[in-house]
Amino acid sequence: MAMEARQAAVELLGRWRQLAAPPLLPERGGPFWSSLSARDRAFAFDLVQGVIRWRGTLDHLLGLCLDRPLEQLQHPLHAILWLGTFQLLLQDGVADYAAIDTSVVLARRFGHVHAGSLVNAVLRRLQRLRVGPEPLSTPRVDALPLDNQRQLRLGKKVFPDPQNDFAAWAAAAASHPRPLVEAFLDWLSPADIRAVLSADNMRPAVMLRCDAPGWLPPAESGLGAHAQAGYFVAVDGWNETVAALVDQGLLSPQDPTAGLAGRELISLCREHSFERREHLRLLDLCAGLGTKTVQIARALPTADITAVDIAAAKLTQLELRRQRLGLTTIQVRPAQEANWDQWRRFFDAALVDAPCSNTGVLARRVQARWRWPLLNRPALRNLQLRLLRQAAAALRPRGILVYSTCSIDPAENQELVARFLGDPTGADWRMVRAITVLPRNSGEVTQRCDGGFVAVLRQEAE
Repeated sequence: MAMEARQAAVELLGRWRQLAAPPLLPERGGPFWSSLSARDRAFAFDLVQGVIRWRGTLDHLLGLCLDRPLEQLQHPLHAILWLGTFQLLLQDGVADYAAIDTSVVLARRFGHVHAGSLVNAVLRRLQRLRVGPEPLSTPRVDALPLDNQRQLRLGKKVFPDPQNDFAAWAAAAASHPRPLVEAFLDWLSPADIRAVLSADNMRPAVMLRCDAPGWLPPAESGLGAHAQAGYFVAVDGWNETVAALVDQGLLSPQDPTAGLAGRELISLCREHSFERREHLRLLDLCAGLGTKTVQIARALPTADITAVDIAAAKLTQLELRRQRLGLTTIQVRPAQEANWDQWRRFFDAALVDAPCSNTGVLARRVQARWRWPLLNRPALRNLQLRLLRQAAAALRPRGILVYSTCSIDPAENQELVARFLGDPTGADWRMVRAITVLPRNSGEVTQRCDGGFVAVLRQEAE
């Protein structure tokens, strides 16, 4: 019954003390998971991510079934109850007896011998509360939305009334911090809010960009073509064949929305015949692991690309991949070594994939929703503006500047670009186009995508 996987999940989740400080997830290939088989590792990872994603709802329901405040629960007993509740109500394919019995065993394994009866009683109450799945309806006080099509009907009214206080309902039933939901109410329409809440709570699909034009994947890879040309979906999830294709340089893990900024930059460079210049110079200012860097380098093989980032570990990974793929046109440069005086009016085009609040990718970055309320958003926006200004100063006259985030917050997107265009640094720039994509996790998997924002800017003055 994958007991070792459950135990590893409890060990990790048991470190979570404060809501705004979720535990970091060790890499799947790292030593934390090394004792587990590949199957158990995947199961444990899914458990951990599911609990982190749904913690707000799990705590709300547990609070109804306990005779003491949640804060009085010892760790990892709290984590064991999270795990049992998640399996019982939210995870498909786990039998009730497995969710309950393994939770009782885990309580004993972790030294809570006398707590087994408590765990059993709480989970039995939740089991009796469950009526069954039904088609998704408008928000209800007695239904838990499971995904974009189903909800779990409950035997009594357990959630706040969404008509009187939608933010309270969403915090309890859709597991989003109330301040974040209140921000959604300012940013989005009611229909879009519900779609975003649903998308955030679904397991994201594995998306991959094809780096070999015209290439078709082998049948054993389980890859299906995405609606966005040049992208595939791992329909059955990550597997060894997909990993090998990535290592060979045929595929890069990337969501179609994440690739939009690179596609826009490539398109503009071609439109203005930049790619035919002998010494086309491009700046990737926040390169990270270099997924977009590789995307641009392969599409514009004559361009010299300078990839800059503040994170040395990410640049190390980018350099290793650059060498493995033989991409000699990429130069990796730590941000600490950037010579902005030398780079003034040096590049033809720049990509600023700025650090952001991650509100467009909450399904993938499961910790981000809980960190959002304490995030210093004004400081983050000031950093984004500074990066835009740095990139603009490094561009030649009539240069191209692409700014992107994986956020759906207008203050980091449209409003941030408007700030740039309204100050002296951006006075001679104009907006070519701006694109906002909301996270979409409904319908066919080949139609799904993350949320994000891309703005394309062009300098007008000589």
